[in-house]
Amino acid sequence: MHVANQRTPPEAGISVREAEVLAALGELLTTAEIGARLFISIRTVESHVPSLLRIRTCSPVVRLTPF
Repeated sequence: MHVANQRTPPEAGISVREAEVLAALGELLTTAEIGARLFISIRTVESHVPSLLRIRTCSPVVRLTPF
């Protein structure tokens, strides 16, 4: 069962759901495909992207991963 406020390890600084979205982005899935896989709306997927782009350890190349 998914818990909305559950967090990944503190060093990651992202929620479990954000980690799921990030993993799907890494597979080069579209927002529609990610939404379908995670049973969330495209808008919800899109709402996670800005926080993922703020991850300081993320290289510019990773930031350009298409979604």
